[in-house]
Amino acid sequence: MQEAIDILRHSETVLVKKIKGMKDGKPKYAAADKLNEIREAIKILQYQNNGRQASDGWSNRWPAMPVGH
Repeated sequence: MQEAIDILRHSETVLVKKIKGMKDGKPKYAAADKLNEIREAIKILQYQNNGRQASDGWSNRWPAMPVGH
């Protein structure tokens, strides 16, 4: 299970770097939505892996993406 979490963490890092270089608009918001899905998947896997609920303040190098539609 940890390998899947590590892969998702790497995908998260790559996507955040990509989003930072994008201009505001629909593609950036779509990428931010995908980033949120990846982060939710990480939380779910951590919950399953640890046998307890992952908190919203889980260890993450990146801050939450702002939502500014």
